[in-house]
Amino acid sequence: TPAMPTGTYTVVAGDTLSQIAVRLGVTRRELQDLNNISNPHRIRIGQVLTLPSGAVSAQSAGAYPNLLAAIRSDPDRLALIPIFERWATANGLPVDLVMAVAWHESGWKNTAVSHKGAVGIGQIMPATGTWVASDLIGRPELDTSVADDNIRISARYLRWLIDYLGDEELALAGYYQGPGAVRAGRWYSSTDLYLASVQAHRRFFVPG
Repeated sequence: TPAMPTGTYTVVAGDTLSQIAVRLGVTRRELQDLNNISNPHRIRIGQVLTLPSGAVSAQSAGAYPNLLAAIRSDPDRLALIPIFERWATANGLPVDLVMAVAWHESGWKNTAVSHKGAVGIGQIMPATGTWVASDLIGRPELDTSVADDNIRISARYLRWLIDYLGDEELALAGYYQGPGAVRAGRWYSSTDLYLASVQAHRRFFVPG
């Protein structure tokens, strides 16, 4: 049974169904069955193929040449890439910044819960998540236990921090220790390590 369709690919000159399948990390049979192709040797330029979910993940991973092996080998993590891209773009943020913050915070695990109660991929505190969802996004029903919602809230919060505190470094510090402390001029001893870690991880998430 083919995987659930989640994307499309438009055939270009020189493509074969087998080449497309290899490039996107699926089988030719999956593409053939999903698109009702009776003759796999006959596809036409401009034909739009429906892709199974695995193909979308492979296609997303291919855009990041330095992507960590722990992500490449994990379908659940790979499936998060288009979500990061969507909400980073929506908030005018570099995707590598949003991805790196989330990687440092949780390793892209939406089941992660800190000892202080921060939850999900972006490690959002419940009160912060409620405020961002309601006041900044206007969608109080968003749920930080849902990966898409968690990334959306995290990206919107990071955007707000940059606007509120004035630059990216201060925003990252605010994400880590709270914007109030940053505005008051307090700087935790561990904040520099946090900033260095996030910046070091960004190289893994720069699109090629």
